[in-house]
Amino acid sequence: MDDCLRCHGAFFEGGIGDLVSPVSRTGPWRLLPAELANMPSMPCLSCHQLHRQGPLLQKTDVAGRVPGPSQEIARPSLAFFDRRTEQHIPLEDLPLPVMLEGTRTVKMSRDQRQALCYQCHAPVADMQVATGDDRTGLGVHEGISCLACHAQHGEQTRASCASCHPKMSNCGLDVEKMDTTFKSTDSKHNIHWVKCADCHTKGVPKKKVRTTSYINMQGVLLSSFIRCTFNARGEEDKGWSLEVAIPWVNFEEFAKRPTSGTNWTASLNFWDGVDPDRRLSMWSYSGQPQPNPHVPACFGRLVTCHANTLPLKVWKTKC
Repeated sequence: MDDCLRCHGAFFEGGIGDLVSPVSRTGPWRLLPAELANMPSMPCLSCHQLHRQGPLLQKTDVAGRVPGPSQEIARPSLAFFDRRTEQHIPLEDLPLPVMLEGTRTVKMSRDQRQALCYQCHAPVADMQVATGDDRTGLGVHEGISCLACHAQHGEQTRASCASCHPKMSNCGLDVEKMDTTFKSTDSKHNIHWVKCADCHTKGVPKKKVRTTSYINMQGVLLSSFIRCTFNARGEEDKGWSLEVAIPWVNFEEFAKRPTSGTNWTASLNFWDGVDPDRRLSMWSYSGQPQPNPHVPACFGRLVTCHANTLPLKVWKTKC
């Protein structure tokens, strides 16, 4: 059972018998070195290496911290600490597995950071989803990166639904109150693999056809400010800004009026020009190798501050 320490205590200098009692699969267990009770089982160096081959690791520059083409996605220090060899294996040397559901190859996110996740959350030898400690997404979550829902530096996944989902699902239910393991660990519908058909056993209902016009909204206010001189070719443009105010009455068909503290995920983008010179501008960078704004995990956050006037706090998400 010392292999447990490969993930749950990689830096503990001893065996499982030196750490807990009794040595069994059922417990209840008692920690033998009482001074370890408040120590992290996975410290920073479980996933980061202090010294690595190559040039010295520098602090991320301004361009790397700002959403855009130069934004840093994965720190070069990311690596898996192997307890047996006492060496770090760099992220770029860790493979992303090919996962299967029966004979079907499961769609996987290309996020290389997941290779760290699979070192501990690994399937058995036949590479089937949900075997061993595997948590590869299926159903409504297939193809989504682990990091889209799970915080990198903690276990704060209980609030992760709001980072992608609207408050109400396509079938009009609050996603956090559906019969899944997110709501209760006793549910038979694991949140990683849940499918619409798991609950809709008599057939998944068709999506409602929404007839509201998105063009002729009521009471929309627009304002722009341009920091340049029109048609002055010798002058360098400083930029522009656009503000829009849309009364909530235009959205009441789809969702209830938000209360103070409500979180939304959102992204604003526009395409400029036509192919092959078409350009994409985004408020919150999607982190994709090709222009693509449709990455909900990288959307920014809008938080309602006041229930009556609805001013917003705004955050961009780093992806």
